[in-house]
Amino acid sequence: FFFYWKKSEECMLKLIETVDDMPDKALYANTLGYIYYYGRCNNGIPEYEKAYHYFSFAAFNRVYEAEYKIADMYQHGYSVPKSTETARSIISRLYNENLEYIQNGQFDCKFADIAFRMGNLCKVRENLYNPDIDTMLMYYYQASFAIRMRMLESDYYGDRKVADAIETALRDTKEIMNFKHSDKVRRLSISSI
Repeated sequence: FFFYWKKSEECMLKLIETVDDMPDKALYANTLGYIYYYGRCNNGIPEYEKAYHYFSFAAFNRVYEAEYKIADMYQHGYSVPKSTETARSIISRLYNENLEYIQNGQFDCKFADIAFRMGNLCKVRENLYNPDIDTMLMYYYQASFAIRMRMLESDYYGDRKVADAIETALRDTKEIMNFKHSDKVRRLSISSI
């Protein structure tokens, strides 16, 4: 597959040089961002600096995927200073913008990907042992609904993988809730003796 990714990289670089139409140019930059983010041309080793460069160009031109990938980079500190607050700020803005699309029945939007990230950000608190479970679960349910509706309307590359990640997050969150519930019951039993 390396050969095909290298050809894709060459093609996208050439298109960025020759195309002046901004929506297209931004989408080509976003594609390059993904190629570098996942290390497709570097034996699977991410090239985060290059990814950030191209994602930034695409994000500046309002490509949602690039914007939430930049948030991912800040959340994890990939070639940028680690900043959960910066990630949360970006994702919150995208969430509010895309919520409007989903409420209007436009299911081919990026709401599922963004709501999933909102849920993940609920886990990133100062006290990792006390995440905001109820809010996290709400975002994961929203993401689950949105990805199922999007998959009914279109066939985006990677949607099955996104759906699987959302369902895993839902299952894991429900398990945490059950654990906390049984812990409370146990404490109640001990204290009433």
